[in-house]
Amino acid sequence: MSTVTAGQALAKVLERWGVDHVYGIPADSINNVVEGLWKERDGIRFIQVRHEEAGALAAAADAKLNGTIGVAFASAGPGSVHMLNGLYDAKMDNVPVLALVGQVTTRFQNTHFFQELSEVPIFSDVAVYNRQVANAEQIPSVIEDAIKAAYTKRGVAVVILPEDLTSTQIEYAESKTPLTSRAQVSYALDQHELDMASEAIAKAERPVLWIGQGMSGKSDSVMKFAEHFHMPVISTAPGTGIVPQLWPNYMGTRGRLG
Repeated sequence: MSTVTAGQALAKVLERWGVDHVYGIPADSINNVVEGLWKERDGIRFIQVRHEEAGALAAAADAKLNGTIGVAFASAGPGSVHMLNGLYDAKMDNVPVLALVGQVTTRFQNTHFFQELSEVPIFSDVAVYNRQVANAEQIPSVIEDAIKAAYTKRGVAVVILPEDLTSTQIEYAESKTPLTSRAQVSYALDQHELDMASEAIAKAERPVLWIGQGMSGKSDSVMKFAEHFHMPVISTAPGTGIVPQLWPNYMGTRGRLG
């Protein structure tokens, strides 16, 4: 067990979950989190963006391309609101993203302080997990819960962090809970479902294979399957790139923007 700021403990939790970079913009209400990231700079990289929306979109893109949680942060008030487009992008594509949101110092809350907003309601629709921490000691455990929720519910987790709490010194000990929530969702089918699919393909006059991001990393299998059954392949927009764009069987994307 060691004594560190809650902001540094937060960064340690991110590292434990395999997060090696975070997107964001420094600002007064989130600067203690940035300080914590700096203290853990050997294990986690801070990537400064020029707009909070870009940071949230980049975190969503990380989750889509890598299958691991993307992380972005923003300051209180307008900084946090700017993240919404990127967070909704993650929500609509069901990928895990953690949004760290600054909030004004606790003693100034509910006083119409500069850039203070009631942030929990703002994120209530976009998030599968949405909490404002109540004290510094709970920050590591709340971050753990948020990451687990983002993975298991495949969505956005929001943690709101008052400025004074992230600078508070706390006793930190790494959690011993296994990182089971990072396991990828299984899309395995039982034999009956496989038999039904095989029969449907055999009966189809012009079968077409439509793939999505669930086939990420399975390019060879998709191509062998399609060639065996002489099937053209189309993909969803998030599935673009799973098979080569110039492969003769590939017909492009299908969907509202495809």
